[in-house]
Amino acid sequence: MGEYNTHLKWSLLFIGTCFCWQVFERLGGWHYEQIELHFKFRTLFFILTTIFFFLGIRDIIKQENHKHLKKRTVLSHGLILTGIIALLMPASLWILYNFITPDFIANANDFLAESKKYSGNRSASLSDKVLLTRIPFIFIIWGVINSAIMSFVFKIESTRG
Repeated sequence: MGEYNTHLKWSLLFIGTCFCWQVFERLGGWHYEQIELHFKFRTLFFILTTIFFFLGIRDIIKQENHKHLKKRTVLSHGLILTGIIALLMPASLWILYNFITPDFIANANDFLAESKKYSGNRSASLSDKVLLTRIPFIFIIWGVINSAIMSFVFKIESTRG
């Protein structure tokens, strides 16, 4: 288990960062009266998490002192990190939607219905149960893609140094 301590540390830091971002959104009114800003600025959240994911993988690699870095090494660490975060995500989303911002889903549904971005059926599918199952799978896809990209970035970085 000791070999995965750094993975677990960065997974918990990642989830903590997500909580901080959600609190920032809530305090900014992005979950209530200014909910349209939530949909406009969520790209900033993906940029932030990508940078954080990069820093996590870089720290994991530094902890192992890899002299000859291989693509599969970076990819495997990224996939392990993705897996741990994906396992923690349903619990963190449950806490988010039940305690931090309990009215967000209803407000998002109202906003989507008013802005006519989705039909009635589509906005009805935005529920806490659907989000608790859909978001971790979306994150897994995001993590696999980022891990693959970072395996090339770190490979290039290791050939220079």
